[in-house]
Amino acid sequence: MIFAVSVVIWSLIHLPPGTTPAESIVARIGQAIAPAFAPLGLGDWRITTSLVPAFLAREVSLSFMATVTAAEEEASEERAFDFIAETQEQAEGLLRALGQSVSSLLNLNLQTLNVEEDEETAFLRDRVRALFTPASGLAFMIMLLLYNSCLAVYGVMDKEVGRKYALGFLAWSFVVAWVVAFVVYQVAQRVLA
Repeated sequence: MIFAVSVVIWSLIHLPPGTTPAESIVARIGQAIAPAFAPLGLGDWRITTSLVPAFLAREVSLSFMATVTAAEEEASEERAFDFIAETQEQAEGLLRALGQSVSSLLNLNLQTLNVEEDEETAFLRDRVRALFTPASGLAFMIMLLLYNSCLAVYGVMDKEVGRKYALGFLAWSFVVAWVVAFVVYQVAQRVLA
C-alpha cells in the first residue's frame, strides 16, 4: 500500500510535466486545504496534503513527506538522470533490505528496526523537521492520531452499521481531532515559547 501510494504521489508531484513540486497537482490540493489547518500550525501544503493519503494507512503520511522532500531535492539539483544506475542502486538497496529482514527473522534480532544514520536519512529527517515547530509537531501528531480512521475501519463500519453512520463517525472524528489539535497547538505555543 505504501509503495503504491508513493508511486501515485510521485507521479502527481511531477504533473503537469515540467513543473516544480510547489506548482504540481499535489501542491495545488495542499494549498487549497491548507487554510483549514493553518490554525493548528499546519499551514504548509506538504503537511496538509500528507494527511489525505494517511486515510489509507497512517504510515503513508511519512512516506508522502519523504516523497515530496526527495522530489523537491531532485528539482533543486540539475543532474542528468541515469536510468540504469538509478535502477541498479534501487535494486541493491532492496536486496540489502531483504537480506537484513531475513537475517532478523532467522536470528530473532530485529535489525530492521534500527535505522542506519547516513547522509540521506539525516537529510530527510532534517527536511521534515524543518516543516514543523515543536507546537505544530504536537498538533500534527494529535491530528494524525485522532482524525478519521483508516479506510479498512471505514469499510467495516459501512458494512456493520451502514454508510450514514460510518460517514457520521468520520466527520465526528475529524472534528474532534481538529479541536483537540487546535487546543494542543495553542497551549504548546504558550508553554514552549
